[in-house]
Amino acid sequence: SPTKREASHHGSATPLSSTKRQSFRLEDHDGRADAPGRMLESDLEEVGLTWGVIDSWDFDVLNMEEDQRALSCLCFIVFHLGLNHYTNDQQDPIANFIQAASEGYNTKVPYHNWNHAVDVAHCVFRLLNISCSQSFFSNLERFALLTSAVCHDIGHPGQNNPFLIQTSHELAIRYNDHSPLENMHCATLFELVRQPNSNVFAFLDKQQYKEVRSVCIEAILHTDNVHHYAMIKELQVLYEMNSDVFDLALRLSTNEQLDFPPREVIDIFTESSHKVLMRNLFLHFADISNPMKPWEICKRWAFMVIDEFFAQGDMEKKLGHPVLPAFDREKVNKPYSQLGFIEFVVAPLAAPTLRLIPPLVGMTDQMVLNVTSWCGEWLDSAESPPPAEEQKKMEERIAKMEAKFDFHFHPEGLHGGVTLKS
Repeated sequence: SPTKREASHHGSATPLSSTKRQSFRLEDHDGRADAPGRMLESDLEEVGLTWGVIDSWDFDVLNMEEDQRALSCLCFIVFHLGLNHYTNDQQDPIANFIQAASEGYNTKVPYHNWNHAVDVAHCVFRLLNISCSQSFFSNLERFALLTSAVCHDIGHPGQNNPFLIQTSHELAIRYNDHSPLENMHCATLFELVRQPNSNVFAFLDKQQYKEVRSVCIEAILHTDNVHHYAMIKELQVLYEMNSDVFDLALRLSTNEQLDFPPREVIDIFTESSHKVLMRNLFLHFADISNPMKPWEICKRWAFMVIDEFFAQGDMEKKLGHPVLPAFDREKVNKPYSQLGFIEFVVAPLAAPTLRLIPPLVGMTDQMVLNVTSWCGEWLDSAESPPPAEEQKKMEERIAKMEAKFDFHFHPEGLHGGVTLKS
């Protein structure tokens, strides 16, 4: 369990320990890309992509061709595994693995398809970069997380676990009603790597393979939403037990007085139990990150997942099963449903995550902007304006949600008088 860091209060703060870290770039210290880096940049240019797009939230998989998606995934993986793997002989198994994974996704599913996999892999890639994760995750851990992202929804049929369990689907039978989808995704990943030509793990020794397999299984299983609120609670406990450290790190990094993460935060993140939590967080956070993307991207993904929900709701009606309100096309107001999803699912996870990793503030700021946009869409989509009382309640809900993310604008309110002891 998390341990409270020793701290004493004084009149002025002693800065946290800054650490020198390698930044995520394709260049060496002289500003020149090495041979694999130059080859990667050249290959990106050939398919009409740049590193600036790859490593930004302007990355829009829905407007890409398949060669761009495939190369992007290859880029995500080799960048965190090591650019030395971007050679003609070493990149073939990775490229074959990505190709096999793409073919394993259901093209008829509106949301949980290959585009979603690439989008989640990109978000994991960005989270790893923004958080300077090389300070607390090994190359193998980052490699495992990105490999997991590529396959985290492979073979998804377009219905959720409760539906599969309710209908006694073969996956529910096989996995005894315990996360049937996520167990299937894990198994499919490792079935792919059993094939010699797509064995992305072929270069690992036995101990490394064991470690990577463990990371993949743990992370993918925790994309099942049954773990969502337990994860939030774990993050809150981790923050509360180390609040002096995290609050000071947030204050100093917000004021650009300190590079994140400082040594004290690294020490917390690298404790074994915390490492598992953080790894699982990165994939799950990425999996539900669409409301934190630029508005137009956010909106398109939202409508696709709603279409998938409606398709399941239609099946449930035909089978005579109860239909949840969010899955009933005759009852759902799309913008209003997204406001609820952000308020009750995304924001509760994003709030403690931002406390732990302040550089993610750009994502939560975008989420707050998207909430305002969804509210406008809700008002515009109604056949007649919602009653004034209902509008007022929505304004109060939004204000309450925004307040959870307003602390980064007022760093002086945080624990400013903390001296950490080594």
